[in-house]
Amino acid sequence: MKITIAVVALILVAMAGIILVPAAQGTGPTYNYNYTAINKMKLGAVTLAKVDDLNNPLPGAVFTLACAPLSYTVTQTTPATGLLVWTNLKWGDYTLAEVSVPEGYDPDPLFPKNFHIGK
Repeated sequence: MKITIAVVALILVAMAGIILVPAAQGTGPTYNYNYTAINKMKLGAVTLAKVDDLNNPLPGAVFTLACAPLSYTVTQTTPATGLLVWTNLKWGDYTLAEVSVPEGYDPDPLFPKNFHIGK
């Protein structure tokens, strides 16, 4: 009767998601279990649309995206579409700065922009 109760107890423990590793007793076999838990990092993205005062795309403006704690700095120049995209950004505090604008234009007074990616 004790054997039956022990087997039922082991089945209930196994159903609860707990893995029992038999201890070495006498000359019986021992088992080693190794597991790796992998968590995928959540990443962010930033899209910038650079336009002139008539809302036309403005190529040739230079922007830098930086995250000091991550030692991350990337500088891009707006193409003919005026769109810049930064992807696969780790969570952190970022600064988006307008470094230069095309000749004949004033810098945007609303830059730099500080923001946080993540929770």
